[in-house]
Amino acid sequence: MSLVWAAILGYFIGAIPFSYIIPKLKGVDITKVGSGNVGGTNVLRNMGTKYGALAMFLDIMKAVIAVLIFKQFGEHPMVMAGAMSVIGHCYSPFVKFKGGKGVATTLGTFFAIYPCTCFQKRLLGGFLSSRIVFCLQTQREYKKALGWQREKNECC
Repeated sequence: MSLVWAAILGYFIGAIPFSYIIPKLKGVDITKVGSGNVGGTNVLRNMGTKYGALAMFLDIMKAVIAVLIFKQFGEHPMVMAGAMSVIGHCYSPFVKFKGGKGVATTLGTFFAIYPCTCFQKRLLGGFLSSRIVFCLQTQREYKKALGWQREKNECC
């Protein structure tokens, strides 16, 4: 019976579309900008580092919370809650069953189930820093191509 509750609760916790809510609070419909994907990376690319990092962090944490709720029931309900939180993130009923790709939510599931491995700590650091660096470089290249940003050595 705990597996059923883990599946239901995990799905609905994972379905909370933080990557939709955060831009909406700033007046942006994230489904109409960038890739149209309701995910942290699209928020990062279109809203900036602050909002993108917040969206990714909340996507990670919703999986962690879903998994940790079922920690006392053993590993199977934890895995079920984590897996269903990823599915809830990818197919959220709150945004017409569209969602993100589930990368950050999957990462949160792994962290919650296996919290002590050094590999995961390195993975998170590498994942977040590479995403942030990639998006910052991409933003600079777009701005430069559109003439919105000058080279350091350019005059006026």
